[in-house]
Amino acid sequence: MVVDTNEFFTFSEWFGGALKQFVVATIVVILIALFLSYLYSLFRHGPIEAFYVVAGAIFNGVSDLWSTSMRRILAIARLAVQEAIRKRVIVVFAVFVLLLLFGGWFLDVESTHPARLYLSFVLTASSYLVLGLAMFLSAFSLPNDIKARTIYTVVTKPVRAHEIILGRIVGFVFVGTVLLLFMGSVSYFFVVRG
Repeated sequence: MVVDTNEFFTFSEWFGGALKQFVVATIVVILIALFLSYLYSLFRHGPIEAFYVVAGAIFNGVSDLWSTSMRRILAIARLAVQEAIRKRVIVVFAVFVLLLLFGGWFLDVESTHPARLYLSFVLTASSYLVLGLAMFLSAFSLPNDIKARTIYTVVTKPVRAHEIILGRIVGFVFVGTVLLLFMGSVSYFFVVRG
């Protein structure tokens, strides 16, 4: 199986374009959020007072970021990882391995580009599984904590709301990264074997 390297982007080509798109998208989202928050405050407080309300909220948010504790964020991230393990995240990895085991039966090995076929199958399967995992973990995590009343013990500690959110995000990113590393190593052997 021979892969033509001319059809792939180098990391620097890909990263430069992706970083530029990320920065532009972030600026656009921030500007839209500022406009919508000003518009909302405009109807509630009037034009001049709306400016001061939005500016005060931005100032409070930025000053609140200065008091963010990485230790608290990592503690909440550790709790999110433990919760993901309790919810049997390893099942997603098992489903991925099963897809790879039986996926080889249905792939056309007589194709003119078998490398492209195997790579697209592996990348598509891992993308959908990790996206589904991240979506369900993050969507049901906080409501389950509220239902089980475990969030109340976290909120009573000296922790800010944004630290809870950042801790959850860091925890779920860690779980997704570890899962992708396992999927990547298994995928490598699947593609090499194929």
